Amino acid sequence: MDRGKTTLAMKVAYSLREQYSIYQLLWCNDRKEILNIISYFDIRVKMGEKPLIIIDNLDLEFSEWNELAKLLQEKCKNTIIKLYHNNTRR
Repeated sequence: MDRGKTTLAMKVAYSLREQYSIYQLLWCNDRKEILNIISYFDIRVKMGEKPLIIIDNLDLEFSEWNELAKLLQEKCKNTIIKLYHNNTRR
């Protein structure tokens, strides 16, 4: 069940809260939003922040979640990213 993975990710994030700024991304509706998300975290990193980003329950209907994760890793160095996608159909 996805809830267990999210709970575990949040527990780990909580334990790292002294070293990282914790973010949880719950939705991204379209490709245009990817660039805004990348820009936001790029600025945070340039300001000296170390984001830990939990990308949670991105729906199968949004097929760009993989690209979002890839671009975050490429553009936002010193960032930890953990993905959980909803792979169940409703």
